[in-house]
Amino acid sequence: MFPLNQSRVPSLSDIRTRTYNVFGIWPCLWQIKVTETLLQGGKDVICIAGTGMGKTLTFWMPLLFRSGGVQIVVTPLNLLGKQNVASLAKAGIRAIAISSETAIPANFQVSHLVVSPNSSYLKRLAGNSCLPLSSHCGQS
Repeated sequence: MFPLNQSRVPSLSDIRTRTYNVFGIWPCLWQIKVTETLLQGGKDVICIAGTGMGKTLTFWMPLLFRSGGVQIVVTPLNLLGKQNVASLAKAGIRAIAISSETAIPANFQVSHLVVSPNSSYLKRLAGNSCLPLSSHCGQS
């Protein structure tokens, strides 16, 4: 895994190869460029992609290069959060789906979170401005 180092953002080829090696999927160029921009930091990224275009993979790709980092993915359904957790586990990436049932302090001792927007805990965090939240997705 590449440590996140602002002077060493992985090349497009590194991002593509690492994504394939971990997830078994060759990412599209737009997914690689979104990942590169996120890893460079300093910019908000907003992209639009249709159903089945690969947004979920694009959410996961920065995790391959952020040792000890936190990635928050907000899903519209608890089931999608659980599916993300299961898929990431198969790739050896620790994640947790946070919902009103699982939003306990002990669950915030993980590296990556998948949060349901219906979570009352997420609404409290957003209301208190304790945690910067952003949404990133891909565009072809």
